[in-house]
Order: sequence, then C-alpha cells, then structure tokens
Amino acid sequence: MKKNTQKVSQSFLDDQLISVTILNRMNITSQLKSTPHTGASDTGKLELPCSKVMFFLERLIQKPWIEHLIFSALISAPLRSPTSQMQVIKSMHEFFEQVWILHKGEDIYDSEFYIREDVVNNTFTRILSDKYKASVDKKSRLVINYGSVVKMIASWMKLHKPYLGLDRHYYEQFTLGHANRAISHIATQMCKRLQAKYQLNRKRKTDEVMPDFQKIFRESKTRLSRFENFYKAVTKALEIATKEKLLTLSFAFNDEDTTIHCELQHTSHILDVLLSANFELPRDIIKDLSKSKLDDTVYSEGYYFVKILNADELSLSKFWFVELCNAGMLYRESSHNREQRNQCYNKYKYSEYYFYNSTLATRLLDEVAPRLADVASQCLKTPFIDPHSYRLIFHFAALAIDLLSTTGMRVNELMQIAASEDCLTVLEIQSSDAASSYKHVAMLIPKGTDQPEPFFFAKSTFDLLVDTMEVMASINKLVSGNPIIDTLPPHKDNKKVFLMHPAPYIFQLNGKHMVASELMNAVKLLLHGIELTNCSENNGPTYLTLYAHIFRHCFATFAVQVENIPIDVVAKLLKHKDIKTTSYYSAPTTSMIAETQSAFVAAISKPFNLDKAFAKKSKKDQKLYAEIKKKSGSLSKIVGGTCISHGFCHKTESCIGCPSKIPDSSHKDIVTRQLERAKIDYENFERDGYLAEALRLENFIKSCERELEQMEFQERDREYRAIPLSIQISNDGGTSPGGVHVDL
Repeated sequence: MKKNTQKVSQSFLDDQLISVTILNRMNITSQLKSTPHTGASDTGKLELPCSKVMFFLERLIQKPWIEHLIFSALISAPLRSPTSQMQVIKSMHEFFEQVWILHKGEDIYDSEFYIREDVVNNTFTRILSDKYKASVDKKSRLVINYGSVVKMIASWMKLHKPYLGLDRHYYEQFTLGHANRAISHIATQMCKRLQAKYQLNRKRKTDEVMPDFQKIFRESKTRLSRFENFYKAVTKALEIATKEKLLTLSFAFNDEDTTIHCELQHTSHILDVLLSANFELPRDIIKDLSKSKLDDTVYSEGYYFVKILNADELSLSKFWFVELCNAGMLYRESSHNREQRNQCYNKYKYSEYYFYNSTLATRLLDEVAPRLADVASQCLKTPFIDPHSYRLIFHFAALAIDLLSTTGMRVNELMQIAASEDCLTVLEIQSSDAASSYKHVAMLIPKGTDQPEPFFFAKSTFDLLVDTMEVMASINKLVSGNPIIDTLPPHKDNKKVFLMHPAPYIFQLNGKHMVASELMNAVKLLLHGIELTNCSENNGPTYLTLYAHIFRHCFATFAVQVENIPIDVVAKLLKHKDIKTTSYYSAPTTSMIAETQSAFVAAISKPFNLDKAFAKKSKKDQKLYAEIKKKSGSLSKIVGGTCISHGFCHKTESCIGCPSKIPDSSHKDIVTRQLERAKIDYENFERDGYLAEALRLENFIKSCERELEQMEFQERDREYRAIPLSIQISNDGGTSPGGVHVDL
C-alpha cells in the first residue's frame, strides 16, 4: 500500500533513521539488508521496522535464526503497527527457539531450501504439549502470529519472485510451511477457544458497564461542572492574592449544603514550612526554587496551590478529587505517595495497574517542581491541590467520555483529533424535506484504511471540545504568555503515526502529544469512586475497571438493543467493514436476556381482568361490554368462569369442560355443587340401567374434577405469590453440605 511520504510525521522519519542505522551496522548479508520494499533498498520505500523492534533484533544478532527474524520483520513492517511488529517478532523468536531445541545440529531444510515439514510438525507438537511451559493464551498467540507470517511470506514471494533473479534461491530459504492437518486442527481449535474466551470476557465487562452507561455519561458532566464551580472560586482568590502579593489567603467555597474551607499558599511559603519541619525532600523540589525572588513576576497564578482545610468533613462522592490529591494520583508513584496510593487501591479494590504510572500534572513554571503539591500533601497530611492541572485533566476526561460514548470511535481515532481545519469541519446535510442541516464532523483515519472518514458528533460535544481548547489556551498563556495550542508531532506509539503529521492535537500535555493510556488514566480519575448499579449491599461495592474499547461495545449495544437503530447504520458509525463484527459488538448482554425473559414470563402468567380492562375504555365500549356479558358467547359469565367463544357454541351450552372458557376459582362452589349432583344422578342412572346417560355423566364428572384442579392451582399460585420470601444463611457447623444452611 503506497503512502505519501510528504505527509509522514517527522517523529516517524526520525525513528526510521535510527532503524536504518541499526540495520546497516548488523553483521548480516547485503542481500538481506537490501530486501525489496524496505528503507535499505535503493528502489524501495522508507518503511523499516520501528527502532524498538530493531534494537530487539540487534540483541539477538548471535542467534542462528536471526536472519529469519530480520526477514520477517522487514516484509511485515509496512503492514503492521509498531506494537504488532514486536508481538510477531517475539512469537517467531520463540518458534525458532523451539526448532533449535528439537533439531540442534540437524539440517532443517529440504532439497528446495524450504524448512522441512516434519520440523514444523515436531515443533508445533512440542509447543502445543505440556512440555512447553506457557499459558494457553501465549500458545494461541504464537500459532496465530506464525500463521500470519507464513501468509505474508507466501504473498511476498508470489509478488517479487519474477523480479528477484539469481537471488530467488536465497530468499526461498525463508519460506515457512504449515503444520499437518491434525496439528493444524488442534491449533485452530485452541485459537477458537481463545477467541471465544476473549469475546465472552469482553461481553461480561460490557454487561457490567451497560446498566450504568448513561449514568457514567451524565456523572462525568456533573463532576466537571462541580469542579468548574470550585475553580471559579479559586480564580477569584488568585486575583486578590496576586494583586496584593500575598503568601497565603483563606477563602470558602459553598456547594449546595457543603462549605469547603480553603487556603491559597504560595510555593515559597510551602517550601519554607517543609524545610522548617526538617522533612526529607526530593532534590527536584528545592533545586530551582529560590525564596529570595519575591518580585512581581513570582506572584503569578502558577505559584499558588490550594490547601483544603476541612478535607475530612467532605463527601467523597461530591469532592472525589480531594481523595485523589491525598493519594497523589496525578503523579508517578514515589516514596512520598506509595503508602497513600496502596491505601486507595485496597479501599476500592483496584488492581495494581488500575492507574497507569504516569504524571498528568501540568508543569506551569520552570521554577516550580510539578511534584511540590504531592510532596506537601504527603508530608503535611493535608491535601494541596494544583487547580490548573486538575481542571485540564478533568476536561480531557469529560471530552473523551463524551466522544467515546456518543460516537463509538476507537481510542486511537480519538487521539487524532486536532484543532485544525483539516480535522474539524462542518458538513451541510440535505434532508428529505429539502431543508439543509449542518453537522459537526471530525475527519479521522479509522482502522484498516489510510484515508480520513467523517465522525459525526453533536453540538453539545462540539461545545465541550471548544471549552477544552479554551482551557488549554489559558494554561499555555500561564506558562508561556501565548494563548495558542501548540503544534506537536504525533506520539510514536499511535497506530496511525505513519499517516499523521504535526498538528495542534487536542489531547496534549506539557508539550507532548498524549498516549492513549494517559488519557484513559484521566478518565479513571474523573470517574474515581463512582457508585454503580451493580454494587452489592452485602459484600460492599464492586468497582469496575473501565477500558476505552468497553465504551465502543456499550455504544453498539445501546444503539441496537435499546434505541433500535438499524445494525447496518451502526456498522457505518463504528467504521466496521463486516456487519458480523457489528453483530458481535451489539449482541444483547446476559442481563438484557435475563430481563427480557423475566418480562416475558410476567406477561404470559399475569391474570387478565376483563372488568378492569374495560373500565379504562369509553362509555360506549363499557355499555357494549355490559350487554355482551348478559348473553351467551363472547365474554359471558358462565358456570366455572368466562366464555371466550365467539359465534356458534360447539358445546351446545354445556360449559363445564369447554376449552373456550377461562376458569375462575371464584366459581369453585358452583362447579362443586354441579359435581355433587352429577355423582348422585350417575349412581341413579347406572342402577336403573340407563347406561348412555351414565356414560355422559361420567365424562361430565371428569370435566368438573379437571376444572376444580385448575382452580385449586390458581388459588395455590395466588397464595404463594402473597408470601414474602426471606432467606437466612447461617453456618451450621457442617449439618448441611458445605457447612452452610439456607432457610426459606
């Protein structure tokens, strides 16, 4: 796939230059270095593996199979992202390592310089057996990656074989074969089980989030608004402190029925308190900060932090950011915040890697170390908040949640959004009534293509995006005095880095384009401690780990299952090429299936009361219903219940046992009297020899008994439904299986 090198980002070109340098210094054949369609070829394109892969290959240069790895890396580089390249090369390295363990010292090639079929079979037999100590996931990935490399090599040979000339035999040695049918079947089944496992796990996570999908969306807006109100109060205090050149300034912020007592503190004052208390401070906190500089330039907004005086009295559901500040979650883990972070992890049962170990604080001024607020919070046991950093991070998070929830875009597409005319635009849409409407659009490059496609979003989303840009501009003005969003190169870990170019990306921090993991960290900070529907009252709340792709699954499921949007339209919104993928994404969750089944059972088992139904109708319908009830036929009150027959009566007015009747237990006494009379008449007819009449009454008696059984069942069902269900679980010391006794 040909790419326009003029649009390639500078960071990608720099990375490719490193890869060229590494390749040239490797002690390998010139033929391998000049493999067609790589940067090492005079006629090829500059598409070598990323420098990370090349450094990995250089460390393996002494391995006997290094040339196989290099060849696989060179031909797969144009088709794979840097992360995918590394995964493939590691899998191939493990495969050849097993080959050499089994066939060390042997000639593994056949007469045509292909790796022998028995070598491949023996190797995969070992990999799939218990002798190869690896998880099923790892084995499956190895099989999948090996198969993809085999296909790539075969396609590459078919394309370039006519032009290789005398070098054809050299490149044929890198051709790999498939395992035999039996081993391939085992590997295929293993991969299918792995794929089913991943799909089931992802749908389980979707099922956990779906009940609160809308709540998460609304809560992100509410929390951003609450912090914005707090920030406005901080801004007013900052204006007074900078104007009057104050080191400290106390103020209060009222939020509904809660008052936050705060104090602005200058960095020089904080440092003086820390030093006077003889705390051991990191060097970066004190090396650039001089207390003697107290002129006008020092008294700017970036030199102040907010101290929360009554943190213990605040509701963590409303002021969640206070707890984040206490735990130092905006900064990398260090000796100063490790204990508080672990306490937070244990309290909310977060995994060790729930928050990525990255610093999201904005470096406002070079003279102020970004970790000063974190160190002060831990040493002085009082939260010190950097309001500017939290404001920017929460805006990033709210915007990300909005876009992921309302567009279903992937996180790598999200990272491409830039404040430029090439990216953000407005399209005029012609509707069926000939009236025009305008839609906000972001032109982004989705997965599987190199051309930008439109992603539509609402005006409210666009307004939030503009607000985020204004916050970024205000931060830049505070840092450099220039309220302009910086034009930056894309992050090297972005999967579309080779198609992206320097732009004023929305998600940037401290002069760098953010990586997706950092943005999801910001999302988790904004939603920290949120109470969700699936929380258990007995076992405590269950806190979910949110991933970017879960929003995409929830978007598809909500669109198809709740809003009934046609699945082909959802496929276009998600940029899916195959509608089968959309079907998997939008499949109903387990909770949805259970709720639907419960609703269905309730619908078919609910007794239907005709009198109540017609009580809601018009007077005309009620009058007609009253007249019908007096007649034989539809809706008539008859012996044993209500007749639902319309027209000709096939039982000739013999209503007991009629299938066109709804039995009613309130008529039980009438049917019982009919049964008693029928038994007396049956005995008389049988004694007097009227056998035909006796047979008719015998059938009538059976019909009465069946109807009475149905009525008794109705009564038992009503009684059962009226009994309140209570469950008591107690440990009875082993009298019941497992030592647990259940009383209903």
